[in-house]
Amino acid sequence: DENPFFLFASAFVGLVGVYAYLYPLSINIRTIAQEKEVRIKQGMLIMGLYPMAMYLAWLISCVLVAIITAVLLTIEMKMTFLQYVSPSLMLVLNLLFALTTVAFAFICSTLFSKARLAAIVGPLLLFICTVPAFTVPPESPSWVHTLVSLLSPVAFCNAMDIVASYEQIKIGASWSIINEGEKISILTC
Repeated sequence: DENPFFLFASAFVGLVGVYAYLYPLSINIRTIAQEKEVRIKQGMLIMGLYPMAMYLAWLISCVLVAIITAVLLTIEMKMTFLQYVSPSLMLVLNLLFALTTVAFAFICSTLFSKARLAAIVGPLLLFICTVPAFTVPPESPSWVHTLVSLLSPVAFCNAMDIVASYEQIKIGASWSIINEGEKISILTC
């Protein structure tokens, strides 16, 4: 007995998950680049703020946004189309990807001095990093899947594809199956 929804939509579950993080990523990159653009950091350092305090404040605020996004996305997925999956497994997958988007935002913010450009190009770069998830053929060797999974959006898409395949057969992904898979498993993503 299979879920007919996942016969057609299973390939796009990971992509929808990546899309959910594009807006928070854009906001994080824009605010960090905007701070650089208006030179708030230099003013704060002149007033005696320690550089580590400023970096820690950015890290805490971006991680809080990522945690809220991950929790809300997990609740939304669990309440709508992922009925059989372990909620804690989904939360961990979403949290791990959310934290990688925070790191991605920090890396992207160093590349731009204009906030508006950073807000547009940053999410575009994340989306481009997602493309290998759909270009690597399923019959490729497992080492190829593992190699492209070094890009966090690809790893998230692959993990969500595995979750969707278990959801399709109405079993649901759980902690007991995270190391199972033909080419790649949730654990190797």
